[in-house]
Amino acid sequence: MATSVSRRDVVFGKYWLYALTVWRQNPEEFLCNLNIKADTFHLDILRDLCDDEVDDSCKTFLLTFLQENVTLLFTDEDRLEQTVGSLHSVFHQLVGTEKVRLKCQFLITVTTILLGGEFDLSSSTIKGQLTAFVDLLLEIVCNTKKETPLLRGTACKCLQEIEISYPGIIEPHAEAVWNAFQQDTSPAFQSCASLISVILTHLVQEKNHSSTNTIETKKTGSSKQILVPSPILSSEIEVFPVVMNLLDQLKWMSSASVYCVLNNLVEVVKCTSDLLPTIFKTWLPKLTWTSYVPLFHLAFILQQEFGSDLFTSREEQMLMEQLISCANHPLLTVAHRLLFLDWVHVFVENRGQFSPWKNISPGLIDVFFPSPFDGPDVQGKKLWILASSEEYRTDGQFQLLVAHLEGIKKLVLSGDGYRPVNSFFRTLFFFYSKHGSPFLEIEIQKLLLTVMFAVPELSFRVVDFIECLQEQIPHSSLPETLVSAIVHFVYDLPVSSVLLHLHCYLELLRKASTLPAIFCFPKRILKFLMEVIKTLSSEDKMNWLLGNRLLDVCQSIIQHHNLSLLYKEIGELLYLIMMTFNEVDIKNRTKMYYAAVTSLASTKVKQIFQNSSHSQVVTQALSSIVDEGPVFARVMTIQYLDVPVLQLKRISTLETQVQDYKNSFFPKLDSGNLIEDYQSFLRSETFTSQVQVSFQVCLCEDAPFDKICGVILQVNTSHKCKNIPNAEFSILEKPGIKDVEPENFTITIAPELSTALTLYFRSEFTTEEGRTYISSPLPHVISFEDLFLPLLVNDCAGKIKVFDSLWKSIVYRAKQGLKESSCQESLCHMQLSKSALKDLVTKRWHQFWVQANQVKDVEKTVTSYDVGVFLPSHEHILMKLSYQNEGTLVYIVTDNWKIFPWLNEVLKSLEMK
Repeated sequence: MATSVSRRDVVFGKYWLYALTVWRQNPEEFLCNLNIKADTFHLDILRDLCDDEVDDSCKTFLLTFLQENVTLLFTDEDRLEQTVGSLHSVFHQLVGTEKVRLKCQFLITVTTILLGGEFDLSSSTIKGQLTAFVDLLLEIVCNTKKETPLLRGTACKCLQEIEISYPGIIEPHAEAVWNAFQQDTSPAFQSCASLISVILTHLVQEKNHSSTNTIETKKTGSSKQILVPSPILSSEIEVFPVVMNLLDQLKWMSSASVYCVLNNLVEVVKCTSDLLPTIFKTWLPKLTWTSYVPLFHLAFILQQEFGSDLFTSREEQMLMEQLISCANHPLLTVAHRLLFLDWVHVFVENRGQFSPWKNISPGLIDVFFPSPFDGPDVQGKKLWILASSEEYRTDGQFQLLVAHLEGIKKLVLSGDGYRPVNSFFRTLFFFYSKHGSPFLEIEIQKLLLTVMFAVPELSFRVVDFIECLQEQIPHSSLPETLVSAIVHFVYDLPVSSVLLHLHCYLELLRKASTLPAIFCFPKRILKFLMEVIKTLSSEDKMNWLLGNRLLDVCQSIIQHHNLSLLYKEIGELLYLIMMTFNEVDIKNRTKMYYAAVTSLASTKVKQIFQNSSHSQVVTQALSSIVDEGPVFARVMTIQYLDVPVLQLKRISTLETQVQDYKNSFFPKLDSGNLIEDYQSFLRSETFTSQVQVSFQVCLCEDAPFDKICGVILQVNTSHKCKNIPNAEFSILEKPGIKDVEPENFTITIAPELSTALTLYFRSEFTTEEGRTYISSPLPHVISFEDLFLPLLVNDCAGKIKVFDSLWKSIVYRAKQGLKESSCQESLCHMQLSKSALKDLVTKRWHQFWVQANQVKDVEKTVTSYDVGVFLPSHEHILMKLSYQNEGTLVYIVTDNWKIFPWLNEVLKSLEMK
C-alpha cells in the first residue's frame, strides 16, 4: 500500500494511491465509506489542487479522479462552471513554472469535463466555458517560442477532441492554427498537423451541405451536435495547397500521426473535386510494405474508396500477396497473424465482390494449410479460410481439411489449456455450417467420441456444441445421430471408468434425454443410473453437486418423455436416490419429485416441469400445487435451524492411552536391519494410524425442543482425512429432565497431513411432531498436540531400541543434506523449571516418554528425558529434554521439517503454562 507523498494528508486520507484503486472499482461505495456526497467531493479535490503543500504526483492522481467520473461528480452547470474556473485559475498560477506534465494534465482534465458531461449546449454558461477554453488552447498552440513542445502538443490534442465532438468550432481559427503549424519546428507539429486534417475534413464536408449563422444540430458521420458559425474560410484557405503541404510533411511524422493525417485526407479527397486520388500514389508502396498495422489497413481503405482510380491490377495483387505473407509470417505475434487471417477470410468469402482477390491464383490458397509452427488459434483460422474457398467443396477435398484437424486435436488431448479446445470445436462447427454432408457428420462423430474418451471433461463442450447446432442449424440431423452415438458410448464404458468422471457423463445423459426416445433410450438411461448409484462410495453419497446432476437427468426425462412407459423405472430411481444420498437438499428435492410422479397425473407433472428448467423453481411449483388429502399426503420438507441444537463437549484424553497396540511393532532387538523392518511395518496394508477424539453430546439448554429422535451427526474436517462414519443416537433430551445423562461417542480421525484441523458438525433429527430439522453444532479445533501418538512399540526395551535407531537414522540423513530428504534437526531453549519439566514428561507426555516403565525414582535417576512422538501421517518427532542453565534444553529431530512451525506453537504454549 502506498503512502502519501505530500506533507499532509489529502481529502481521502493518507493512503491516497490505494484510495484511487478503490475509487475506480466502485465510486459510489468509495464516497459512502468516506461519508462524502458527490456534489461536494469535487470541492475537496479543488482545495487540495490549490494547496502548494500537496506534491505534484498526488495532484496528478487527484486530476484523474475528476477525469474518470465526470457524470457522477458534475450533474449541473453551476458545479461544472465552478470546477472549470478553479482549474483555469490553478493553471494560470503554473505559468512560468517548469511543471509541464502537471499543466498538461490540467488541460486534459478540463477537456474531459467539458466533453464528457451531459449538458445542454445551447446554454450560455456551457458555451462560454467552451469558448474561453478554446481561446486558452489556441493561445498555447500559437505561442511556439515560449511554450514547450509537450504542452503545445497536448493543447493540439485537446483542440482535436473538441473539434471531433463539435465539428466546426475551430474553423474560425483555422488560419491561426495553420500559421502555427508552418512556424513550428518541434515534434509538436505532428499534433498540429492532425488537428488541421480534422478541421479540413469538417470544412470540406460543410461546403457540401447547407449551414446557418446560429447554433444548430446537424447529422454528420459522427452524429454529433455541431457548433458552427457561417463558413467564411473558403476564400481564406485553399484546400489543395494545404493538402499537398501536409503530404510533404508526412515523411517527418511518426507512424501514428501519418495514419491520422492520411485517414482524414481520404475523406477530404472524396469530398473535393479538385483533388484526385493519385495524390496518394507515392504512398502506396510504403503502406503496402509497412510493418505498422494501422498504415497497412489504410492501404485497404484506399483500395476500397478509390479502387482502380488509384490502384493498378499489379498493385492490388502485391497488396494481397503482402497480406498473405503477413498472415503466414512465423515471427509475427499471434494477435497480428489472427488479425491478418481474419482479413483474408473476409476476402475469400466475398471473392466475387472484392476485386483485388480476383488477381490471386487459385493455387495460392494452399499456403494456408496449417504448419507445425502454428498455434491452435492460427490453425483454426487457416482451416476456416480453406473451408470458405471455392477450391474445397467436395467430400474428398473436405477429408483433407478434416485430416489437418489432427494438430489441434493433439493439443486438445494433451490438455494444453482452453485455446485448443475452443479452436477445435469452433472449427468443427464452421466445417459443418459450410459443408453439412453425411460424410462430415460421420467424421465429426468420430472426432468427438475420441476426445471424450481421452478427456471426459470435454463432455460439457460437446453439449454446448450440440445446443449450438440445434439453434443455428435447426434442420440438421447431426444432433440426433451424435446423441445416439454418445449414449451407446457411455453405456459401453465400465462402471469404474464412469465413476471417475460421473458428473461429465451425467451432463451428456441430461442433454441426451431431451431428444426423442428413439435416439436416447430413456429406460436404458434409468437402469444405467441405478447401477451407478449402487456402486457410489460414502464420500459420493454426500456430494451435493453429484446428487443434483442425477436429479437433473431425472427431471429432463420427466419433462420430455411419456411417464406412463417409464413409471416403474423412474419411481425406483428416485426412491434409490432418496435412500442413498445423505445430503439434505438432495433428499428434499427427491421427495418432491417422487411425490409428484407417484401421486399426480402425468400431464400435470409435465406442465410443472415445462414451466421452468431450474430445479429450485420446479420444487417451489410442486410445493404450491400439492395439497394434503386422503389420496396424497404432503411430503414434509427438511427445515434448517440457524441456532445450534446440540451441545458437544470434548472429553480430555491427555492421560489416557490413545494408541491401539493391536497394530504395534515387535522388533528383534538383535536385528541389524531394525529401521528397514520398522519402515516395512509402516508401509504394510494391515497397519493403520489414527487418533480417537471423544465427545459428550446433549441438547443445548436454550434448544427449542425438549426431546429429539433419530439423530444423525455428520462430521467433516477442514483438511483431507479418511471418511469419518456418522454418529447416531436414538433419543437425546435436555440435561436435568428425568436425570438424563449426556451421550458419549468417539470419532476416529486419520488425517493425511500432520497439521491442526477443525471438525465441522451437522446434525439431522426428527422431533416428536414428526418434523425433520437440520442444525450445525459449533465446530471444534483439533490441535497439533492432539495428533501425538506414542511410538508403535509396546515393549519398553524395544521402544528404547527403536528410538535410538530412529534418532541415528534421522540425524544421518539430515547431515547428508539431500534435496529429497525431509529430515532435519533443531535445538531450542524453553523457560521451563525443573519441576515443570518433570510434570510435563511424567504426566502430560507420559505415554510418549520412552523410559517410562524403567524409571522408578525420577528425582534421583533422571537427568534427561527421551520423548518419542508418532504422527498419523507416518512421521516422527524425537526429542531429548534436559534441564540446563535455569531452563530446559530441547534437542529435536524429525523426518518432516514442515512440522516445525506447529511444534513451535506447542512448545510456546507449554512455556506460558
